[in-house]
Amino acid sequence: MPSPTIGRHPTPGWPGAAIEGVQGAEDEARFTPRYLADLSLADLEHERRSADRHHAARPRTLAIVLALQPEVVRLGVLSAACASVANALSKPCEPGRSPPNPRLLLRYYPSESSRYILAASRYRRMTRDTVVARCLDELNEVIVEAIGATIMLAGAGFDLADGPISAESLAGTWRRVCRSTIDLLSALGAELDGFRLAPAIPLSGELGSTLALAADGEAPLLGATGNIELPVWAELRRSPRLPIDSPAVMHWSGGEAPVRLSDISTGGAGLRCDAGIVPGERVTIVLDQSITMPGRVVWRRGRNAGIAFDEPFYDDAPEMRFLQRFGGAPEETDGGGA
Repeated sequence: MPSPTIGRHPTPGWPGAAIEGVQGAEDEARFTPRYLADLSLADLEHERRSADRHHAARPRTLAIVLALQPEVVRLGVLSAACASVANALSKPCEPGRSPPNPRLLLRYYPSESSRYILAASRYRRMTRDTVVARCLDELNEVIVEAIGATIMLAGAGFDLADGPISAESLAGTWRRVCRSTIDLLSALGAELDGFRLAPAIPLSGELGSTLALAADGEAPLLGATGNIELPVWAELRRSPRLPIDSPAVMHWSGGEAPVRLSDISTGGAGLRCDAGIVPGERVTIVLDQSITMPGRVVWRRGRNAGIAFDEPFYDDAPEMRFLQRFGGAPEETDGGGA
């Protein structure tokens, strides 16, 4: 059954019209709680059944992992920042350095974004008893513990001397968050490797080293002035593209050609090829028999090209479409980077 496009008028023949009523073309479709609930229940049942069908579960799992990965990186950066502050507070201040303000913990603590919550919950529904699922559960538990300790400290006016929680106990909770994030990054890297999409630079990379230092009691993101200093690689804006170096096959009007994928996101991919494709041309990228990604060429420079998928690879979750329209989660349809 076709679904409406958010923000557009549904056709009168579509069954949802009976729920919402048919509007004029100039009006936006209103999404009632009942309508969203019906879509979500249908999506839950579809995912439950898809988990037992390899050809259906495999591409959906990849889509969810690609959506989940940048959110875990974001949580990792914030966790390393909080652990840096907490570790510094638990030790005597070094000469020439200023102690951090405990209130920095509230500024940087890793709140879970709507994209992370949706991707994590959908991954658990799609895949059962996997390393990634176990790591997601563990990270959720330790983040709740660390945030709870931080809020308790804030409620006591950030009094580490006579407050309800000691500086060492607080630091210990954030160190556990860093260790769990390292485990999850490693598990995601192994998952992507199973799709022949091993990152060109391991997900654990510089972030993993920083998390490891924070987990060992260091303060790698804390400057001499007592403020958080984020390096260029740790900027907090969402970076949805995953750099990779993976083989694939491209079908286009000129036939079939081998390509190398240089990056991929839920909305597009970057590739290198010798085929004579031009902007606007239709192509289909094939990873294996169960994963095909139709789209169009949006730019071409030398051997490099960017492909925008026909539909965001995060597929048809009604929750995601609602958030994209009303919650500010933009669709990524600009094609991959160079």
